[in-house]
Amino acid sequence: PIEQEPPLNKVHVCTLCEACIKACEPGALFLDEQGIIRLQKDLCNHCGKCAEVCPSKVIWFDEEKYPVICDLCGGTPQCVRWCKYDAIVVK
Repeated sequence: PIEQEPPLNKVHVCTLCEACIKACEPGALFLDEQGIIRLQKDLCNHCGKCAEVCPSKVIWFDEEKYPVICDLCGGTPQCVRWCKYDAIVVK
């Protein structure tokens, strides 16, 4: 029998690289005082450039076409909490 390597499981998480903020022409995305990326909905033009430039490909859109970006779960990131291998950390 042919031996195969086990499939790789990859977790894609927001690294808070700010590429989405830089790509947001109307300035709807900003970094708050806690280091969390926020959206000012009234400035968003739904262009999708934030998702296009995201190197982790983790930005998606809600039913109203607003980008959904990691907000660190209000300061207690659940991906960090539930990762049983301690592979995800917030710096």
